[in-house]
Amino acid sequence: MADARTGMQGRPVETFLPATFLERGASVPFTAHALAGTRVRRSRDGKLESVLPSPVGRGVYVMPWNGVGSLCRPTAHDMRLIEGIATLRVVTPRTVRALSRGVAAEGFAGRPAMNAARAAIETAAKVRRQTHHWLLLRLIEDCEPGGQVPHAQDISAAVQARALQVMVQLADRVGCNAHMIADALEELADRLAPLGVSPDIADACLPRMCAGLSAMRDGLRAAAAEIDTSQVDVMLIADIIDLLLTRVATAIGDALTLTGRMGHLLQHWLADPAAMDGVISQPEWLLDGWDRIHSLWRLREADRRRALPIRDVVALLPLAPRAEPLAAGMYRALQNLMHDRQKSKRLAGDWESSSVMLEHIARNEAVLAYAA
Repeated sequence: MADARTGMQGRPVETFLPATFLERGASVPFTAHALAGTRVRRSRDGKLESVLPSPVGRGVYVMPWNGVGSLCRPTAHDMRLIEGIATLRVVTPRTVRALSRGVAAEGFAGRPAMNAARAAIETAAKVRRQTHHWLLLRLIEDCEPGGQVPHAQDISAAVQARALQVMVQLADRVGCNAHMIADALEELADRLAPLGVSPDIADACLPRMCAGLSAMRDGLRAAAAEIDTSQVDVMLIADIIDLLLTRVATAIGDALTLTGRMGHLLQHWLADPAAMDGVISQPEWLLDGWDRIHSLWRLREADRRRALPIRDVVALLPLAPRAEPLAAGMYRALQNLMHDRQKSKRLAGDWESSSVMLEHIARNEAVLAYAA
């Protein structure tokens, strides 16, 4: 499938079933409607490329990342995202989220999105500090069995000194230095913070996202008769969310189980960080892109006169990689949603009037504010 205006090459959705999350790419929160659903990934030769849903509702287009801005008239916010992502060494939901929050915090997507992004950055920093301290306490508990574990709120110099002593002992045991253990602990705090390692740490982003999607699922099922669209569509989306949340709960549990033996986790992280990161980052990859879908629902809930844009939701639905247990169920539900639907009108260029384009941008900026 090709578009003569851009020279892009695409494949039907039936054949684009990514084998891994890296092949699927990380979701990019553009505000231009023509770029909705865009993902970024590394090609086999290491170059950045974009994966976009087909304008006709089936298939994808794959093109070099530096060409994505040529598909429409990108907003200032989107241009900053394109430029920033081009500088990323590692492309994951975590790194794209941090970058996109920084761009929104500069005010390029309006004041509500700016305020939400700044608040999200502060909250993430707080959760990350709490997570690092929690990991220190778990390390003390693991390496000093029978010893008294400091209280979770104790951030005294004595606790820091005790943690350093434990790191020195662990470093001697595994044949490295304490600085390497400390650096590994910092890296693990970065990766684990979004998961919510302890009930005492509120505001971790993934548990909040799961709670929001759970409420959306229940709301879709309860309000199916009220929403101005096919009840079948609404129920299928609710079923997909159900599949997703079950899988995410398992993935978060698998990741947090690793923290039960902190000494063991640190040793494995130093030996093979990619393997450990694959387990820890799984929940983030599973939920990647769902924040925008949830935000569309929140916009509808804030104004019941607004219909849920089912066509946009379907276009944004992330396909699970083939190896994922939920892939087959999600794929069947997506095919049912796509069946006999009218062709999408989200073609790039000047096909839409300026007023409609501005309306889409305003809505997508509101989505950013909710999704921060």
